[in-house]
Amino acid sequence: MGQSTIVAAAFSAMIILVGVIAIVSTSISSIEKISGALEQQMGLSVDKFYEECSIDSVIAANSTNFRFNVTNTGQTSIVVSEIDKIDVFVTINSGREIVKHIGFNQSGTGSEYWRVSRVFFKNALGDKVNPLDVDALVGSWDPLEVLEIDCRITTTPINSIDYVSVVMPNGFKTSGNSASAAKMGVATITGGDTSVTVYHIMGALPRNIQLTPMNQTLSQYWVSDVNQITFTIKIAQPQTGTLGFYWVAH
Repeated sequence: MGQSTIVAAAFSAMIILVGVIAIVSTSISSIEKISGALEQQMGLSVDKFYEECSIDSVIAANSTNFRFNVTNTGQTSIVVSEIDKIDVFVTINSGREIVKHIGFNQSGTGSEYWRVSRVFFKNALGDKVNPLDVDALVGSWDPLEVLEIDCRITTTPINSIDYVSVVMPNGFKTSGNSASAAKMGVATITGGDTSVTVYHIMGALPRNIQLTPMNQTLSQYWVSDVNQITFTIKIAQPQTGTLGFYWVAH
């Protein structure tokens, strides 16, 4: 075997060795990337597994604002910095179905937004563990705590909203029907006035409406002008102060 043949063989062996090293390095890098992606996906899946919430009490406050309660029924807390990552959607049906995204704005400014108005725990206002204060950016939304969400939507009639949906930061989704069998809320007649319009948004004529005064009234009161969207509470004589009513529509 000549010297040139030996050099050529050695050079070929070196090329093969470099190729093998490159292939092994690329394989290791690919495995690391795949492993990292799987680990990240597993982490998101675990987070999503522990996330859960439920919606109830979808109630219209007026012609542009509605509110609903959303309970953290999962096993994990949502820190205040993650609250703005919660997505709120409304499903609108006004001839055709449209799904609309409502953006978070805790200051309550703008034409359309959602914000956290109050926090409840075991039917009591406020929470004791990691008290949530979205304005001050402190605390957490802990399991079994209830957020009262205030929404404003101006480009769509309130009565055309069929569903409200919430998507949690890691992807858990739930929906609440705005046309449930019973609606309830609070209505107030200001001093000097004799009526107030209530938006029940049931999408059908209520079979029964019950009123309970929140304070003493010296005047007769009744319900009138009932339709699929609203009804009116009237009193015979104006009061000097604000008169409040709890109402339930079936």
